[in-house]
Amino acid sequence: MDSRVVSAIEEYMFDLFEPGRNWPKYEFRKRSYGRWAAEEILKSIQHHADIPPMQIVEEFVRRTDEFSGIEHDERNDSFIFSVAHDVATDILDILRAMN
Repeated sequence: MDSRVVSAIEEYMFDLFEPGRNWPKYEFRKRSYGRWAAEEILKSIQHHADIPPMQIVEEFVRRTDEFSGIEHDERNDSFIFSVAHDVATDILDILRAMN
């Protein structure tokens, strides 16, 4: 596992600091979902050290892209996947810049 990749993702997560209690609901959810997505990507990279990190993130982008386009109920559950997709593409851009 490339420690530079882990450090880059951890730094990205640090920039997505914890949401505040009194934030508007939309911003709170967006920040929370973004942190969740970054954590999921990091865990997947750490647990699959034999797979190139870019491949893992590209797969995450593909899955979240697919899920964000699926019709959900009136609570707009696709928002989490839309935010996760954006976070994953940000991380993918960071990894590409590192190469």
